[in-house]
Amino acid sequence: MSYTDSPGGVCVPCEASPPGVRFIEEDSAPGVAPEQLHRLFEPLFRTEGARLRQRPGSAGGGLGLAIAQAIVKAHQGRITASLSPLGGLRMDIELPRQPA
Repeated sequence: MSYTDSPGGVCVPCEASPPGVRFIEEDSAPGVAPEQLHRLFEPLFRTEGARLRQRPGSAGGGLGLAIAQAIVKAHQGRITASLSPLGGLRMDIELPRQPA
């Protein structure tokens, strides 16, 4: 895992509801500073911790969450970030049910 300390963990439960489906991704430490949460979906934004974890050949450009947000919005969904009770980051993704 690149974004959680060993022996970290990631949990991704999914639940169906009448309006659609909800995914919740939570990981263990390290997380992000609370004051950075509102910037996570900005293109090219990378937290200081993400810069320190960078390894040769695995450089990220700070585009992943901006792309994820664009995909979710294209499906009329919603994605939000918050602090995880596991010590890392929590992503809530809600997608509407499509008509058959």
